[in-house]
Amino acid sequence: MYTGIELSFWSSIYPSCISFTKALGTNTKKFIAYNAIAQGLGQFASGFLFGFLGDYTKKIGQISIVLLGSVIHLLVFVAVYINFPKESPLGKTDSTDVIIGHPSLVIAIICGFGLGFGDACWNTQIFSFLVSKYNKRSAEAFALFKFFQSLLTCAAFFYGTVLELQWHMLILVVTGVLGCFGFIVAERLPPDEREVIEYDNTLAGSSSMNQNGDIDGNRTDAPPPYQSISDKSA
Repeated sequence: MYTGIELSFWSSIYPSCISFTKALGTNTKKFIAYNAIAQGLGQFASGFLFGFLGDYTKKIGQISIVLLGSVIHLLVFVAVYINFPKESPLGKTDSTDVIIGHPSLVIAIICGFGLGFGDACWNTQIFSFLVSKYNKRSAEAFALFKFFQSLLTCAAFFYGTVLELQWHMLILVVTGVLGCFGFIVAERLPPDEREVIEYDNTLAGSSSMNQNGDIDGNRTDAPPPYQSISDKSA
């Protein structure tokens, strides 16, 4: 659920905040491109760390990586809250009424990087969890995951046009904490009995096939090899 809400935020609502905040500069449209580059770099950095350096990250554990992504997102949400006017998601604004005194483009781009990095932390570990936990039913697991993610993304797009920035931050913080807690609980749950049974049956079937192959290879009543006519006449 959280990944669906934060997906709608970093892909649509946050770029709108940048575009609508005129205090960032004269041409805020180009800042959206800078933000997209920063988000892409953040996702690349996260994918590199937890993909190409997989042997090292396995020692850290999935829970630690999700905690890292959650902490980064929480810090980003705080930075966004103090850097943008509260009406920035709703339309163009010239307001400079922010906690830090004036909206900062540098902070906005850094927040974009953090949003991309944290999002990749979450998604890589969720995909890994689904594959490892539901190895025999991964298609069903991914279907349910994408269903709820898309459902919450759609809901966030609807309420994103009427809520001010502080309410977006509150929703993201609450769902982020709940999502992190839910992942930790799910990771520590014992494996599904049906998955264990299917895995044991697969091992038993493979063992039985190997044993049958050995028996056939060692049969003593196998037909004699082909003999030529000359051998028979002799």
